[in-house]
Amino acid sequence: MTASLSSRFLAGQLLLLLGVALSCCREKPAPGAVCKTNNLATCFEAAQAGLCRGGQWTAIPCRGPLGCVEHGNAHNVTCDDSRANVGDACMNGSIESYACSADGKRALICSQGKFEWWRNCRGANGCRVEGSVVDCDNSLGESGDACGPPGSLACGTDRRSLLLCQDGHMKSVSSCRGPKECTVKPDKRSVSCDTTLASEGDSCELPEARACSADAKLELVCKGKKFVRLRECSGTGCGVRDGRVTCP
Repeated sequence: MTASLSSRFLAGQLLLLLGVALSCCREKPAPGAVCKTNNLATCFEAAQAGLCRGGQWTAIPCRGPLGCVEHGNAHNVTCDDSRANVGDACMNGSIESYACSADGKRALICSQGKFEWWRNCRGANGCRVEGSVVDCDNSLGESGDACGPPGSLACGTDRRSLLLCQDGHMKSVSSCRGPKECTVKPDKRSVSCDTTLASEGDSCELPEARACSADAKLELVCKGKKFVRLRECSGTGCGVRDGRVTCP
């Protein structure tokens, strides 16, 4: 079975314009110090911004390669938070902000002032930052993984199952026991699931799809989204020829 829905997604604003108008003549504050103007910003260190939030200066890690930069006389501050850890403080804005975890295996989202886990990026490319975009390769997944959008597809990490995004989580919808297993296409936008071999009770998606049992003794058919026994095969047993299941 071949599917053509996207199995990866793009997300995100990474470089956050944090604030304006910190006087060059004023001594720099320290994390936790009292402040009066919300969203005023500065750089505490090369990789750490300071943001006035709720009456005190909050440290915002800038773990991305550009770190924290103060832009000359305009006193604007840019914090590259394209890399982050779960629990890192972040800047909530009108546009959702995303980041990659330090190990490149997860995508994070800024929520209520802190980065939280958002998606596993189990595909070969993991989580990567491309310009101002977070690219999370979720072409491989596991049942129960958070996902989006609905209807997107992935291969199981064991390559023996096809997953479908339903109600915000990945669900196994078909076994892929055939010799080609579950394959992610090079463009990462489609997957192919070889269902020509199956076991009784395996999940399946296409009604009336046929498969051979692993011992070649049975021809199976997809009914009610499960492979069930159709008939026993004599002679050379159940086989696959030119992509078709045969059962003498």
